[in-house]
Amino acid sequence: MGVSSVRLQQPVLASIAVEPMTVADIPAAVGLWAAQYREARQWCPALPMSWETDTAPIAAFITERVQVGHGLVARTESQVAGFLSYDSFTYHHEEIALCPMIGHAAEASLRPAVYARLYEQAAARWVEEGILLHFVMYFAHDQLIRALLYQLGFGLYVVDAFRSVEPLPAPQQPVKCAIVRAGTEHIDDILRLDAAANDYFRRSPIFLSRPLRHADDDIHRMLAGDTAAYFLAHDGSEAVGILCVRRNDAGYGDLINLVDDHTGVLEFAYLQPAWRHQGVGHELLRHALDWCVERRLHSLHVDYESANLAAAGFWPKEFIPVRYSVRRRVNEDLVK
Repeated sequence: MGVSSVRLQQPVLASIAVEPMTVADIPAAVGLWAAQYREARQWCPALPMSWETDTAPIAAFITERVQVGHGLVARTESQVAGFLSYDSFTYHHEEIALCPMIGHAAEASLRPAVYARLYEQAAARWVEEGILLHFVMYFAHDQLIRALLYQLGFGLYVVDAFRSVEPLPAPQQPVKCAIVRAGTEHIDDILRLDAAANDYFRRSPIFLSRPLRHADDDIHRMLAGDTAAYFLAHDGSEAVGILCVRRNDAGYGDLINLVDDHTGVLEFAYLQPAWRHQGVGHELLRHALDWCVERRLHSLHVDYESANLAAAGFWPKEFIPVRYSVRRRVNEDLVK
């Protein structure tokens, strides 16, 4: 499907005033965000309901950004029509500005125009501060925002997806691998497959420098406890695939990723190329879902780089893409 451009009427754009956000704007901003989230949950009911019924964490996040001057609000006739809040930090040795999924929203009838004005002002601020790499996260179902961001020069980077934890059916044909839950005796297999994944991510077209997911001590702790599980696919004595699933244990949840305490997280998955398209990935996922059901989790989250062609071909078959992370890089000669 192609991405068409968004026609923004100049009188509408001119009627939208953008200014620094204040604490007084936060209740209206949270209301706009909750409306967008309800819309997203209609698209994907596996999204946690908790962020819809309890918006206090959303308000706290926005408040923290506003207090350090990282918030903008759009008004039409003095009414809040949208907002944008953000973080800035170093990522892969570059300064970036990140507007997370919980950091923006706009009135539905004016959404593209409001976002255009908000990004216009935010980008000017970021470039003035020497930040040339801009990230925005948005709900995947929102085709108008997708078209606008594409028009502004953003490209897809990461996809987040959710699904319910309903068990997958057993394969109709036998899978030529045995799936086992890893114990401490399998740590060498885990480290070897993690290293193989790192090598895979460095290749074209992904080009991602990715550190080992966990240190040895972390892996031992995860294997010994019950808040996470590693599943290995074995061909005889050789481990050819791995999947790590965990339950979220971050207190009120992982707000940035819209993960709450009733959500499982696919932490890591990798399958050697020779074993792809043979049902092994499906079997690893089936065991992870069974693990989630046993722990009474409601949904499962996964994220993957859009340039990872193997992942982009597999995960959307079993999950609903919910959030797209896109990025735009401003030319360096502008600030030299």
